[in-house]
Amino acid sequence: MATDDSGDPAQHFLRLSDIAQEPHEMLIPISGYENVPLVPLESAVEPLIRLLPAIQSYAYAAKKRCKRPPPDGLTVDESASIMLYSMSWKPSDKCLYHALNATLRLEEREKLEPWFLYLKLFLTALSQLPSQRGTVFRGVKLDLHNKYPKGETITWWGFSSCTALIEVLQSELFLGKTGTRTMFTIECDSGKDIRKHSFYPKEDEILLLAATQFKVIGCLDNGNNYYTIHLKEMKSQFPLLLPVTPLYDSNKPWLKCQFHNTDQISIKKPEEFRISWKDFAPLQTISFDVVDRIYGSMFGLTVGDALGAHVEFRPNSYLISNPVMDLVGGGTWSLQRGQFTDGTSMALCLASSLIACRDFVPYDQLVRYKWWYQYGYMSSTGYCFGSDTATRQSIQEFEKRQKKFAHDHDILLDQMDYLSDRDLLQAFDVYCSKETVADNGVLMCLAPVPLFFFRCPEVAVEYSGISGQITHGDEKAYDACRYYGALIVAAILGEDKDQLISNTFYDNHREWFGDKTLHPEIMTIAQGSYKKEGGYQDGIRGKEYVVNSLEAALWAFWSDKNSFRIGALKAVNLSDDTDTTAAIYGQLAGAYYGYRKLPEEWLECIYAKETNKFYSSQFAHFEIDYVEHSQARIAAKLQDLTG
Repeated sequence: MATDDSGDPAQHFLRLSDIAQEPHEMLIPISGYENVPLVPLESAVEPLIRLLPAIQSYAYAAKKRCKRPPPDGLTVDESASIMLYSMSWKPSDKCLYHALNATLRLEEREKLEPWFLYLKLFLTALSQLPSQRGTVFRGVKLDLHNKYPKGETITWWGFSSCTALIEVLQSELFLGKTGTRTMFTIECDSGKDIRKHSFYPKEDEILLLAATQFKVIGCLDNGNNYYTIHLKEMKSQFPLLLPVTPLYDSNKPWLKCQFHNTDQISIKKPEEFRISWKDFAPLQTISFDVVDRIYGSMFGLTVGDALGAHVEFRPNSYLISNPVMDLVGGGTWSLQRGQFTDGTSMALCLASSLIACRDFVPYDQLVRYKWWYQYGYMSSTGYCFGSDTATRQSIQEFEKRQKKFAHDHDILLDQMDYLSDRDLLQAFDVYCSKETVADNGVLMCLAPVPLFFFRCPEVAVEYSGISGQITHGDEKAYDACRYYGALIVAAILGEDKDQLISNTFYDNHREWFGDKTLHPEIMTIAQGSYKKEGGYQDGIRGKEYVVNSLEAALWAFWSDKNSFRIGALKAVNLSDDTDTTAAIYGQLAGAYYGYRKLPEEWLECIYAKETNKFYSSQFAHFEIDYVEHSQARIAAKLQDLTG
């Protein structure tokens, strides 16, 4: 191969100076690649073999050369796609970056189709690198000043290689200091520093994305046929390069809000979803017992929710006289037997976010909670009901922040629910709750997070805390979610009941909790404060305060005589917030006992069983590739979320 790791100044110069090839006219926006699947690099370059005969060997070299794990939380294939772009070989017109940029500058957009798989991988990689704001430089040994009149808006359709060091261009290997030259001084907002992933890591290379627009601020005639053109990056009124990492899957519309008509009044309920199971063949084989426990946790939540719905907020005196003995309808919310309330609705919102994003994205979680609150998304009745005050206030605060953010960043408000730019997501403050809010609603929908990330316990525990904190800001709410998330993970991994209810569970799993100790009130529960034989008479309460609900759910688990039915009924018959207490109990008890040991007659009548089964299946068979590379992603994400 003609490429080596010492750096190739001639090829670097070509990338820095190919501006002359840019067409100075508007072309059709670049699209199509966003709808193709994300595939390994070897598969991504297969359609290019006819165009670039040597591409497979260079792709192989790029992938072998990548650091493991790659920087910035990228997968090996993503990092290798950047390295492949930076490589050069002869003839130069058969070099990937040269051929790609030449194609991007053509009017015939159909010629881009062979590039779609590579573009998807390459742009996905670049989207995860932090954007560089500042001044960068490009240059060419030509006089281009007449093509850049002051005040004009121009578009560079190819990927643009720049340098942050002006002396690089002044070197005789590049522009030099004599002869006809044009230097571009560019104020950029979205440059990507690719050095950590480049075949030439010593080269100072900032990459601007294809179809970036600029305003010509001015042109300086330095004399002797040397010109400096000042450009400022502009945001296009309409996207010329479509986002490659949307937070929802356009090919799976059931993950979005669906209405029966255009008035957005009558929403489709979960039971009306038409999920194409063939699109989601299991990607990883795991033990049947683990799958059974995952199903058990999701259905345990829903069964507990439905079991307590008809007596929610009834006093203890009523339930002493009229104890709940079975799953029935009617009562507080006038529901049919098996319909669920806000706990399961929000859990399905959280589950749909994790599956749609293939990641933990608090912003998208809040969007789906907002859809539930506004339209009844994921509700068993088609409308929102039963929400706790803290959750409502957080969702309303989120809506306010969306409006302000849209105004401040010049984004159309109706596009805010589909925000996908990493820098914008990082800039948006997702912690929408007051710091003193510690209602039990934070625990009732928790299960999807530990189920999704159970293979990485420390990740599951931290994300469990954050998922609660965005709507319930108190430290006790955060730590209640971390502790309960850890219990669910341990149950999924097969720990026995004595281990789960051990007073030393926290100490035995200390590494899962990082360097953050539990709040004293949560620690007291972890050390066994719920183990009270008298239950209600000894002070166990299913109240709306998260500490009370956590203690009540664990009391029911501790005293359930190894029967989900007994424990769920005990949780409900504590009175007060019956559906939430039982839903919290059901997440852990279901994870421990498994789906097969839940009461069959209760499961039979649960609303939207197929949707719940689908989500459970996705948690069980999540892509192994992501799990292998998740640690680097998690570290970067936690830095973004927690600062």
